[in-house]
Amino acid sequence: MRYEPGLSSRAAAVAASLLILSFVGSALATQPTDDIAGVFGEVIDVRVVNLEVVVTDSEGRRVEGLAPKDFVLYVDGRQVPIEYFTEVLDGAAVTAGVGRAAAAVPALEAGGAVRTNYLVFIDEYFTLARDRDRAVDELIEQLTLLGAADRMAILAWNGGKLELLSNWSGSVDDLRQALETARGRPTKGLQREVELRQTQRGSMPGRYGSRYGHPEVRYRAQRRQEHVERVIQAATTALRGFARPPGRRAMLLLAGGWPYNPWDTVVVDTFAASRFSPSLGYGPCLYRQLYDTANRLGYTLYPVDLRGFGGGLGPSAEHRTSGQALYHSRLATNREWSEHSTLDLLAYQTGGRSFLNRERRTALEQVVHDTRSYYWLGFTPTWRGSNRRHRLEIQVRDPRLEVRSRRSFSDLSRRTEIDMLVESALLFGDPPGPKVLAAELGEPRGAGFRKVEVPLVVLIPFDALTFLPSRAGWTAVVELRVAVEDKNGDRNEIVVVPVRLDLPEPPERGGLGRYHTALKMRRLRHDVVISVHDPYSARNLWTRVEFDPRA
Repeated sequence: MRYEPGLSSRAAAVAASLLILSFVGSALATQPTDDIAGVFGEVIDVRVVNLEVVVTDSEGRRVEGLAPKDFVLYVDGRQVPIEYFTEVLDGAAVTAGVGRAAAAVPALEAGGAVRTNYLVFIDEYFTLARDRDRAVDELIEQLTLLGAADRMAILAWNGGKLELLSNWSGSVDDLRQALETARGRPTKGLQREVELRQTQRGSMPGRYGSRYGHPEVRYRAQRRQEHVERVIQAATTALRGFARPPGRRAMLLLAGGWPYNPWDTVVVDTFAASRFSPSLGYGPCLYRQLYDTANRLGYTLYPVDLRGFGGGLGPSAEHRTSGQALYHSRLATNREWSEHSTLDLLAYQTGGRSFLNRERRTALEQVVHDTRSYYWLGFTPTWRGSNRRHRLEIQVRDPRLEVRSRRSFSDLSRRTEIDMLVESALLFGDPPGPKVLAAELGEPRGAGFRKVEVPLVVLIPFDALTFLPSRAGWTAVVELRVAVEDKNGDRNEIVVVPVRLDLPEPPERGGLGRYHTALKMRRLRHDVVISVHDPYSARNLWTRVEFDPRA
């Protein structure tokens, strides 16, 4: 069992507790053989990498009317030709400046509206209710700025299960209702603030010098990092769940204060403190999972500073009147700088903008403006399905102009793409493909402390699979995936099992294949999504079942 980077120890424990124990049944094996390998072969998939590029002059004004020859594109330090080029002005595609150097971006018609998809992630784990409510009220006021073709989805996370408040919708009334629901939800920012104050009190210099090396201070700093990792994992999961809607993709991160370095909010001298706990991650090491996922899925990140200038609880009475006032003033400055640096990093890596302090009041208005006019460049790399990250750099030949765009893309494997579809189904609803599978859960039996083993039978219709002639008669090779999430929002890494079906005769119409397995889980309510992927036809079949030990 492999683990997703950034999983908390609690989530990893849940992932380890879910095991595919066995697959049994007639006319099947778990590995394909050589006699059909050449028949399936390699599916050639031509995909374009699209880059949204904003060009401004020295005064920050948008520059229009550029052509492909005005840009230079580098991939991993090597210049590559720009194959596709379209300028988008005020939400509509135009052909001006395309010329012979590049074709228009596929799926964009001159004069046609270009959809922008706004994925809103509301952090309730680090955020005080007052700050969240203020930001939500401002979003509600600015909803009318969305274009007719635009769509928005809204998610909230308070440390447990991701909550879908609105799926993709262009209805202002529906989105307003979803945001009103968000406004009344509880937050855990007060708890985070109390924890932070306790940590700061323990780290103050005393009679015998700094206490940075004190075990309790180190423990609290490590806990701060674990909290950050949890919110990063949640935001990353949100991106994967809404992987690739058509059109431009933007994510508004309503963040309640994510430190660039966990020590920044605990001590004044971060460098001295890091000597006592060098294992704590910071900056790109801590946040790369989030911005890499955004880049690989084509999302531009627009982080919004919910705390604003001087946010949080402020110093306690004892610190306002004691000799430690200067120390806590410097801590507050550290915290402000650290949290802003995080938001700047996420925006820079994906070609977006961060909205700090008072700018947060008009965040959606500015994001809509930022995504309304830009250049859409495209090229076709050699896809290897290696999940490798590739560096991107776009320059304009005029040195007086500035460019903003994402800085990497990933060569996603087919397995990773299908995994994201299944994860999306687990979290947010129906994935592409027919819901034609059937699944039955058996009687659970004890499997250790607080664990149960649950028999599972999956019924797969032969009509939905591609059978090809083979030495055994007729053969289909498919991939079976199982994804599980418990009531607390913890999930396993998706299990993928290659399965071969052999039939002596051509499959009969209406025939079914039965697959027997067992899931080992904790004694909690679980949602289970089962998917079958046919690599030859690229068809995905799926179903969903629920396990409740109390039922």
